Amino acid sequence: MMRRAETRLRVWLMPVLIGLLSAGGLVTALLDDGVGEIFSWIALGLPVLISFWYLAGLNISRTQGHVVTPPAGSTNPMAQTDKATGQA
Repeated sequence: MMRRAETRLRVWLMPVLIGLLSAGGLVTALLDDGVGEIFSWIALGLPVLISFWYLAGLNISRTQGHVVTPPAGSTNPMAQTDKATGQA
């Protein structure tokens, strides 16, 4: 049972933290001026930057050592194999 809880924590930790940071940024933007505006800009900008980071493929730590190429003679342009494992 502990393994399931650890997996759930790993899956949901970052999305929940990003959501809380965004909510804090929205509340601060509505209620505070001065330093609060700086915090709100940072808090609301971080999810956008994180999204661009992953969309641009800059998260290389998960794919390090795995080169994905289409299989030889493949007619499906979406078909890919992983050279490290040889699996499609």
